[in-house]
Amino acid sequence: MIQFLRDRELTKRISPFLQKGWSLLDIGTGRGTMALLLRQQVGVEPTLTDVVNQNQTDLPWVNMISNARVDVADKSFDAVSLIFVLHHVQTKQEQEKLIQEAARIARKRIVILEDTPNSKISWLMNAAWDWIMNAPKGIPVPFNFRSKKEWQELFDKTGLNAKAYSFRPFWPVMLTYQQTLFVIDLI
Repeated sequence: MIQFLRDRELTKRISPFLQKGWSLLDIGTGRGTMALLLRQQVGVEPTLTDVVNQNQTDLPWVNMISNARVDVADKSFDAVSLIFVLHHVQTKQEQEKLIQEAARIARKRIVILEDTPNSKISWLMNAAWDWIMNAPKGIPVPFNFRSKKEWQELFDKTGLNAKAYSFRPFWPVMLTYQQTLFVIDLI
């Protein structure tokens, strides 16, 4: 139930930045539930990918060649989404490579949703929730969080201009830390 409420809340935040009929590659999709909701609510045409196939939907799947490489052609999707993926990547250098991969694949837009703790207490709350929600499922939790400012600096370094929209979600973290939606237009 909490996962359902979380996905609904986040879909409302992401939806305004996608358009009906757009092809969408959801990198790090997990079970595919967010992409499925985006198809239902926005009308995008999602394809899923992740390092491990946990897809529980009828949506198409493409393989990842490595943690930072997807087996698709350049500019093959209108949009690419990375929803709570980057902080699970083992190193900050691999985060940068995965962002560059998203830019290689997307024709129009990249949508990135990340936890962005902005204080020591916020970071601790974020780490605790991340551990509780992911470690029991075997999902890596290297705690590679960045603040909103640190993500902006990385996007600038990679030549990407990101608009940032920060908020405190209710589900499931009960407003305990900040998350940020980054929208990168490529056209």
